[in-house]
Amino acid sequence: MCPSCGGPLGLMGTLGTMDHWRCRNCGQQVNIERIKTMHESITIERILPMVEESMFGESNIGICLDCGEEQGSCEPDATGHHCESCGMPAVSGVEEILLTLQA
Repeated sequence: MCPSCGGPLGLMGTLGTMDHWRCRNCGQQVNIERIKTMHESITIERILPMVEESMFGESNIGICLDCGEEQGSCEPDATGHHCESCGMPAVSGVEEILLTLQA
């Protein structure tokens, strides 16, 4: 969410650990440093069944790294999507989260 107008942010790109966002309403650029920590509910045991469902089923699940809530219709390699629960741009696809957990 834009700190100036409250509008939605669109990801322009990432350089190192810094995500560069632009407000879709007012155009203000917002830089957010990516934090390596994840919500404590995000574990490999929780993610593996979701990854299998994503690969072999019809489900595309994402999880918010800030609040831990699940969201549907999220590409497996997505990062920085808007969370419907907490409003932060912290939703990642389960395959992307699995790669991060294994690193």
